[in-house]
Amino acid sequence: MAGDNNQIDNGHTARVFFKKILVLGATGPTGILTVQTALEHNHIVTIYARNRFELSTDISGHSNIKMIRGDLSDAEALSHAIQGQDIIVSLLGPSGSVVGTPFQRGKGLRMPIA
Repeated sequence: MAGDNNQIDNGHTARVFFKKILVLGATGPTGILTVQTALEHNHIVTIYARNRFELSTDISGHSNIKMIRGDLSDAEALSHAIQGQDIIVSLLGPSGSVVGTPFQRGKGLRMPIA
């Protein structure tokens, strides 16, 4: 069936690969939907956020969730959070300035793109 996660349109079974995903901006509306979708597909999700209390307990208490409390201005903690991830999703909103953070123009984190 085409809608089944383990099937492709021609009826052959596809291999499902579970990924380790780091989500930045996971506490916003789009971030929450992204995390929920990743969990529905059994991915391992790391959330890097200032405040874990902004997430519902069904997300923060999920067995496939790893929470890292941190701030964007902490380049070392952010680099540590990136280690071992297959995918990095940034859903950071325009809530403040990036000045003084690793995302400031010319001082961004170096991340491999797959």
